[in-house]
Amino acid sequence: MHDASHQKFRHPWQRLLPKQGKDGTSETAAHYAAFQKYYLMPPGERSLRKVAQQVGKSETWIEQLSSRFHWLERAEQ
Repeated sequence: MHDASHQKFRHPWQRLLPKQGKDGTSETAAHYAAFQKYYLMPPGERSLRKVAQQVGKSETWIEQLSSRFHWLERAEQ
């Protein structure tokens, strides 16, 4: 098992390959659409709360997606 914080994504702005999420989870189209909203925000304005509002989901759900699918690491790359 490897540490996700050291994982580098070849194309971080693209949808993850199957089972690249934490615990082998796969990023669905809806998960990826939420990530795109986050990724496309200006870096100083990125906010999980804003994404939650835009997609009409709870902030808790968005926090889980962000963690599971490495949003911060991908956006920083």
